[in-house]
Amino acid sequence: MAENHDLFSGVVRPDCACTPEPDDSSATALPLPEQCYSPAGRDCTWYRECLERKHSCTGHQAGYAIRYAEKFCQLYGDHYNSFSDQGQQWVDGVRKCLQVSLVPMIRPYYNGDCADIKRQAFASHAPCYVAPGFGAPSMCQLGSRDWFTAFWTIKDAFLTSDALETLTGILDVMIACPNHPLTGVAVGVVGDVAFTVSPFGTMVALLLLLHGDTPNRPKRDADEPIGMVDRFDLAAKVTDAVSAHLQWNHDQLDWFTFVQQEDIEASGGIRSNVSVHIWLITKKASVAVDLGQEIGKFQDWIASGRDGLRLEVNGTHFEPTSLSVCDTTDCGRINSTVIAAPAPPPTVAATATVFACSATELWMPIWLAITFILLAMRF
Repeated sequence: MAENHDLFSGVVRPDCACTPEPDDSSATALPLPEQCYSPAGRDCTWYRECLERKHSCTGHQAGYAIRYAEKFCQLYGDHYNSFSDQGQQWVDGVRKCLQVSLVPMIRPYYNGDCADIKRQAFASHAPCYVAPGFGAPSMCQLGSRDWFTAFWTIKDAFLTSDALETLTGILDVMIACPNHPLTGVAVGVVGDVAFTVSPFGTMVALLLLLHGDTPNRPKRDADEPIGMVDRFDLAAKVTDAVSAHLQWNHDQLDWFTFVQQEDIEASGGIRSNVSVHIWLITKKASVAVDLGQEIGKFQDWIASGRDGLRLEVNGTHFEPTSLSVCDTTDCGRINSTVIAAPAPPPTVAATATVFACSATELWMPIWLAITFILLAMRF
């Protein structure tokens, strides 16, 4: 019972016994093959043959979590040779850790439901990446290319908001690592040597600065931070708006948008300026994409005026103030910045009042004035 006792063989009576003082013959019969309870991590069918066989969650979101876990396992197998020796050790440890963390859910005494399986399936990722165990290194120890190969491999499997929250949580954990691999990693800009992530392509980092205004919102208590849903909602809306306007093609590009927690929390409400990080990477497609041209279109859109990108999240209105192309993945060094033009004032239609008068109405005041002058001259 590796998941509870770090034991890979022998009898563990307290968890499996049917009586207070059992003999070996009184242990509960196992409804699944024995190998289901001691996964090695190398067999990706474990999720289908063991977990899904024990819990039929078809049609439930947990069913997606199980299918995602299997796809994730297979993706790491597909990209295995793209990792360094240390990266491969990490992959082996993570795949085993993720399966072992779910073993309690196939035990005969487990009474959870599909929702519990879904929560555990996603919640186990960050701990397994940082401390996979089984002699494997931590994700904090990986080099930058291994780290980004892992990141984009994971990203390629994430399709739902739950999964994206998990991915952002993993990113938070990585940023908390001492000397984490994101710090100071140079990325390519137009005309310079590009940062290439195997087996993907060229990657660039952008920093979009948004100004937030919260009219009609009561002042929050100093100890009450903006909710996590605001953070993910903002990142998702930026992603949807930008990718739709610039017509980014998923066959040629992949992208990830995130807002760090410290950028969005503030006493009394949201910060006036929020930094939105955008990572953009090319894919190996049949038709290559000009990354410099895509960045140029984004810059032109932001520079043309703030009306083009206006977002609302939980009563807070956001508009862009600048877009920077970064020299490093964490945007610690900026290469160039364009400033957003102020939003044009609302157009007010000009109105003119036209007075239409008849000839009699027009000349009447003149005749009265002449008559008044003639009478004055007689006296």
